Amino acid sequence: MLEIPPDIMAQMVAESEKTALAAIERFEAAARRSLVSAEHRLLQSIGADAPLLLSTLARRFDLSVFMQSEPDGVDNDDMIETSLFESGRPLIVVPYIQKEGLNLDHMVCCWDGSRVAARAINDALPLLVKAVTVDLLIVLNEKTTSAGNEIRAPKSRNISRAMTSRFRS
Repeated sequence: MLEIPPDIMAQMVAESEKTALAAIERFEAAARRSLVSAEHRLLQSIGADAPLLLSTLARRFDLSVFMQSEPDGVDNDDMIETSLFESGRPLIVVPYIQKEGLNLDHMVCCWDGSRVAARAINDALPLLVKAVTVDLLIVLNEKTTSAGNEIRAPKSRNISRAMTSRFRS
């Protein structure tokens, strides 16, 4: 990692905290308007430990909400990926271009054959039943490659296996 002068690092941390506090304010206002029980945590961690710290904390909540990484802005990719595979809880990734409120018309569930994935999908059922379309993204690994572990979508439900991807760990 590049060495960053302390004064520049302090400025970066202060700007990041200012942005986070503004997001927290918007989040809490939206939660109050919706009469939803919500809690925020401001994590002050820099470096490789931050995603694991966040995913561990996410285990204590029903749902985590992340903003998709912006092309020329905030990069949440490591946070999202680590929480997806390590928290065992459902998470929503909000597209950075989304301007309107919550829209659950099209949802994607990620599945890797693990107990963690089964738990997360089960925990997400209250949201999934509101969706018009649910895609199942299957991560092919040793848990999902045998024929006995293949998941087939029922014809009677609006669930599709539209996407299958391979991930390397």
